[in-house]
Amino acid sequence: ISTPITKTDYEYHNNGLAKQKQVWGKRSDFSTYLVQKDIYEYINNKIGIIKSYDEKNVLIKTTTVQYQNTANKISSIEEKTGNQTIHTEVTYTPLETRSGITQDYRIDAATNNGPGFPMTYLSKTMRGGSVLTDVIATENGPHAEGLYEYDFCVNPYAHLGIPDRQFLLYEKHNLKFQWKTWIRGYPENEPYTFNYTYDVDGYPKEVLTLYRNYQTKKETHSIRTTYVYY
Repeated sequence: ISTPITKTDYEYHNNGLAKQKQVWGKRSDFSTYLVQKDIYEYINNKIGIIKSYDEKNVLIKTTTVQYQNTANKISSIEEKTGNQTIHTEVTYTPLETRSGITQDYRIDAATNNGPGFPMTYLSKTMRGGSVLTDVIATENGPHAEGLYEYDFCVNPYAHLGIPDRQFLLYEKHNLKFQWKTWIRGYPENEPYTFNYTYDVDGYPKEVLTLYRNYQTKKETHSIRTTYVYY
């Protein structure tokens, strides 16, 4: 028996660009409430500002995104929540493993989480629309390295063009497998299998993600995500 946890709705402008996102959740009594609403503001047809609101329509976070002038690549992301500011600087490095339009490249992002908080670092090696490897590290804290395998079907989130500090908008395909190595800390559970059902156009209709205990490798639970397109 499946129990609904969250629902995410995307609304679009007439030109097809994303207008807003609403995330709905369930309270302990199973009543539905609005977890967060994001409204997107565009600069040169790219999302430049994201304003996030709570269920009482109170502004809780403002995200400002800067892009490289010569390419549709994020150069910085800044999030302001109350008195805290989180700033991420991004660089891109072409790699010699491939050339031409499919040339591999690396995304490096350094995030300043504000006074008193350690820096965090993310590095992703990309091939086309897939992540080959990544490294996520916290200054003097946990360190995780990942290897990934993707399919060749369509990742619907890539078309939304919504920036985030994990740079998911650059992932054009859907994750099939991942292998993670953790140093100085690890999660209690980890996803290890992703089973997709696709429509005739190659878009996912459903994905069943299986989770297991990181230490014992025993399956703990599963999460089923369904997609509805309008």
